[in-house]
Amino acid sequence: MNVKELLDLAGGKLEKVDPETVERCLDLTEEIRSYAAAPIDPYALDEELQKLPSYQAVLAEIIPIYSYLRDVLKEKCGYVASELDEEIRSRFESEGRRVTEKLIENEILRDPSYRDIRSMYLKAKYVCDVLNGLEKVLKERRDSIESLGDLFAHGYWSLQDVKTSETLRREFLKKEAEATEKAMEGKDYYGEDG
Repeated sequence: MNVKELLDLAGGKLEKVDPETVERCLDLTEEIRSYAAAPIDPYALDEELQKLPSYQAVLAEIIPIYSYLRDVLKEKCGYVASELDEEIRSRFESEGRRVTEKLIENEILRDPSYRDIRSMYLKAKYVCDVLNGLEKVLKERRDSIESLGDLFAHGYWSLQDVKTSETLRREFLKKEAEATEKAMEGKDYYGEDG
C-alpha cells in the first residue's frame, strides 16, 4: 500500500499532506541511514554540520505524518475487531453454539479484513520506529560532531601530537619482539632450557 492509499484510509484528515512529498521523504531515509552510519570526518566538520539540518528537516516533516497514520490504523484495527466481534457473537448465538472469548479472538485473527488492516498498521508502526530511531541517531551524531569540534579547537589533531596507527603498530610489534626475546633468553630453538 502506498502513501496515497494510507492517507485515503486515514479519512482525508491530512488534506494538506502531499503524498509525493511523503514518498520523496521516505526515499531519502536510505540516504539518511547511510549518512548516519558513516564515520565522521574530523577534518570536514563544516560539511557534516551543513548536511545534518536538511536530514533533520526531512524527518521532522515525515515523522508526524507516519505517527498519525500509525495511530489511525491502530484505531481502525480496534474498530474492525469490534465489528467482527459483534458479527461472530450474533452468528454463533443464532447457530446455538457456545461463545467463548478465545473462540471470538481466533475468528477475528483469521478474518482477512482484520489481517489486512493489522498488516498496514504493523508496517506503519515499523516505519515510525525506523524514523524515530534515525532521528535519535542524528541527534547523537550532532552531539558527536560538536564534541569533535571542541577537540579540534583544542588542538587534539595537531600534527606533532598525532601518532598514526602505523606508528602505534610498529611500537606494539617492537615491544612484542623484545618481550619474546627476553622470554627466550637462555632457551634453545624449541623454547626449552638449553
